[in-house]
Amino acid sequence: MATTGTSLADLENLKKDLPQDPYDVNDPRAIEVANTRLNRGLEIDSFYRLYFEREWFRNILFFAGRQWLIWDTGLRRYRPKNLPVWFPTPVGNKFAEKVNDIVSALAQGRPPINYFPATANAEDIATAEIAERNRDVLYEEAETEEFESELAAWLVLTGNVFLLPYYDYAPEFGTRELPLSQCAACGKIMEPTDVMKGACPACQGQTFGPAIGLDGAPMQKSFPIGAMRSDIISPFEFRTDPRIRRMSKQRWFARLNTYDIEFAQHRWKDFASEIQPDKEDKLSQFYLDSLAYVSTAFGGTAFSPSASSTDAKAPRATVYEYQEMPSDFFPEGARIIRVGKHGPIVELGPIPTRFGAGPRKGKPFLPPVHFGFDVVPGRFWRKTRLDDLANLQSYRNLIDAALKLTVKRTANSVWLNPIGSGVERITGEPGQQIDYTPVSLGGTTWAKPERVPPDLTGVGPLTGLKQVVDDEMEKIAGTFFVGSGDTPPGVTAASALAFLGERAERSMSPLKREYARGWKEWEWKSLEIFRANATDERFRVIAGKNKKWEMEKFSKADLSGAVNLRIDYRGLFPKSIATQRATIAQLVQLGVVNPQDPQQQFKILEAFGETALKGSEDIDRMEAVKEWDKFLEKNEPPILLPLVQNSIVHIMQHCDAAKTDEFKEMLAAEPERAKQWLNHIQAHYVDFISRQGQFPQVQRDPNQPAPDGGDGTDKRQARSQTGNNMGNEQRGGGLSGAPIAKGREAAVAGAEEPMPGQ
Repeated sequence: MATTGTSLADLENLKKDLPQDPYDVNDPRAIEVANTRLNRGLEIDSFYRLYFEREWFRNILFFAGRQWLIWDTGLRRYRPKNLPVWFPTPVGNKFAEKVNDIVSALAQGRPPINYFPATANAEDIATAEIAERNRDVLYEEAETEEFESELAAWLVLTGNVFLLPYYDYAPEFGTRELPLSQCAACGKIMEPTDVMKGACPACQGQTFGPAIGLDGAPMQKSFPIGAMRSDIISPFEFRTDPRIRRMSKQRWFARLNTYDIEFAQHRWKDFASEIQPDKEDKLSQFYLDSLAYVSTAFGGTAFSPSASSTDAKAPRATVYEYQEMPSDFFPEGARIIRVGKHGPIVELGPIPTRFGAGPRKGKPFLPPVHFGFDVVPGRFWRKTRLDDLANLQSYRNLIDAALKLTVKRTANSVWLNPIGSGVERITGEPGQQIDYTPVSLGGTTWAKPERVPPDLTGVGPLTGLKQVVDDEMEKIAGTFFVGSGDTPPGVTAASALAFLGERAERSMSPLKREYARGWKEWEWKSLEIFRANATDERFRVIAGKNKKWEMEKFSKADLSGAVNLRIDYRGLFPKSIATQRATIAQLVQLGVVNPQDPQQQFKILEAFGETALKGSEDIDRMEAVKEWDKFLEKNEPPILLPLVQNSIVHIMQHCDAAKTDEFKEMLAAEPERAKQWLNHIQAHYVDFISRQGQFPQVQRDPNQPAPDGGDGTDKRQARSQTGNNMGNEQRGGGLSGAPIAKGREAAVAGAEEPMPGQ
């Protein structure tokens, strides 16, 4: 086994005698090469790692409410500050507030990512269309909703987090019986994966047939279906070359994971006797162990070496997973799993992730996705704004402590007790007592204790200083213009909100772009892993506008083309509800939007979430939606009740329904049925026009000018009369001669009339 401290000369000597099969886990020489490569990577990563981990750990402690801490250079641990018992240690956790604000900004929705074919090839075009429609399946199968908040929290607190997509063949995801094949040349029984390679692994024959058992039935074998999964890797658990600034340029990575010793021995049974509990004190692991228990109530033992004493009670083993791109040592790359720092290598093979299409087809890639915060030029590890907030939070705590001491000083006065006064005990709850020797000015009067009155002159400056610190924290966090509510002078509410929104977008833009870039990389890597491993069909199920379920199935065979992914950066910052409402109000003021128009009026109420204020109109809207549901699902013809229903609302809803995909499918497959719906809309138009004629305008005062300001003829009344004639005589406006449907029979009868345009 190779030792630590591997030099370049050692690596060159190792190349001179490489094993014939570098992936043979039973070859001692192959094991030595694998250990050497893994140890070499850990050594490269170890330089100055302590300083990064120290800041990451501090930020998480601050977020959890443990903030009165100090770094002990001797122990290389955080410990509680040595303070007097009476000294207050308040924690007004502004730090956590800013963390939650930034996490909320990231969790506003899924980043808009679009798929495009890599070439004009038909396979590429089809793959882009299917992947675009079914990208939600990847997110649902990987259960991203369960870990998205944790991912964002690691990113904000440490500036770095990694997402590792992989395909899991665990039995819990189900199994499927698949037929086996048989080579026509040598008779070897072949599994579906062998057939997909196109050649028999024994004789390289390319002619196959179904494998038949002794009972004459086709032979089958149970195979796991598997599922796409993703693991979050914190920066404490991730190792790579920090001298290379971008993850896409890295040649290797290592992931550290800790298992209970019994679980590790059970999982790798063949090596159970060689798997031993960890004995070395790893700082990264110490941090992770501490974070599992840290809270505002858990004290100093969480940050002292005594925490490692649990190793004897709950022994564990660290598992190192190392992946490397192709090199002189591993021509097809490598995936190495070792249990323990000096333990056995339990798995050894080529790198499993490769491109499945396009010009890079067959080329390997490293699966981890790096999500980073602010870029530091020349450095791999990203910086988080929380590093700058930690010192301000500590200063803020000192201000709070000073305020509490001032309040306590108010309740517990300071006493000046002259020596020889004869007073030895001051009753009540004493404050500070200062003994002094009085200056005698003659006479026989004894000096008595004097109380120093409370002084609150420091409260105002401390409160003002605290506000300054809060504003500074908001500016650094990039949330000042979002949370402060300040409105620039001389502007309207809508423009003020737009201004604040632009400032918020500008401060959050670098983070959101990096966050979206991370999800884009996760999608294309997950797509490559999915089509290389998935053997079962997947289904995409969506609900139409009117509860019509739509199902679409696809498999990896449908994803054989190459695609490119692009981020819609304009869609990264959706407008807030407050901004949308203020914009509508400004458009109304400018006259661009007319709130008197019934259709626009209802849309405005929808934007404000106040459609119930329309009373009966909201009831009509719900009634119109129900009519469409019954017509679509149960084929019940809609019924018009003249003078009862609000035809304008019904027309708006019914016309929207006629623009859906469900109606267009009906129009093509069942034109007579679709004609019923169109005639029902037409009947509502007739009802609306006839109602205008039946209820003319109130008689106008002849002494007042006509509404048109012209010859005295009220053209509004004339238009109403015209509408009445149109309703009675059934002419104009492109309406057919269908009568107003007043019941089921009339609605069906109306379907016999020609549709508009026929």
